[in-house]
Amino acid sequence: VLATAERGPNQDNCSASTFDGSNDYLTRSSITGLSDSKLFTFSFNAAQPTGNGQIFTSSNGQSSIKIESKQCTVRLGNTSGAVILKFSTPLTVSNTLYYGQHNSISFSCDLSDTSKRHMFINGVDITSSITFTTYLDQVADLTHTPYAIGSAQNGSGDFFNGSVGEFYLDTAYYDLATENPFWDSDTNRPNSVRKVIADTSVTPAIAMPLIGSDAGNNLGSGGDFTVNSGPYVGARGGSEF
Repeated sequence: VLATAERGPNQDNCSASTFDGSNDYLTRSSITGLSDSKLFTFSFNAAQPTGNGQIFTSSNGQSSIKIESKQCTVRLGNTSGAVILKFSTPLTVSNTLYYGQHNSISFSCDLSDTSKRHMFINGVDITSSITFTTYLDQVADLTHTPYAIGSAQNGSGDFFNGSVGEFYLDTAYYDLATENPFWDSDTNRPNSVRKVIADTSVTPAIAMPLIGSDAGNNLGSGGDFTVNSGPYVGARGGSEF
């Protein structure tokens, strides 16, 4: 009751959906506004209490983009299928990433410049703590369809088990070290995709609150996702923790 009483009437809150780890996933055959690029930015909030799982994948079987909240594994491939960016953050790197609770994870890069890559977890810059096993000055294949959120290979397996919210992805570079639009440093909480769009005046390809009753709603330019095995159970978003 006291915590509720402290909240202002206009406080921005983050949304999330619970994915059951067996049938829940979102899919789309193409994304308007997404192009092959050396520039790449994503952000999302996720809690993963058990198991492995994919947050986002592109292509069918040979993932060009592979994000796992458990270890924050990121992989980008070029148009020939070769890996051009890959790294994994340890589970509790710099004591910022915690297994089983909501984490806010943001990453941006310009593959033409090794100084332009940033990884933030819960508002903390952990870039210097991770090792990029591959980082090549090549164009990433970001248009290799189909796309899936919450599952690998467009729903054929490796389903995410936990809650995901405020998923943002675009072919653009943000200098997160200078200004991170995905994190509110005053409240020490993540920002919603609605607030990010309002603050930056940029409409990305994907900006999804992932509200349980309407998880496929995309506020970005790429179009809504198809909800498989929905509607989902809503979850407390990252700003609630």
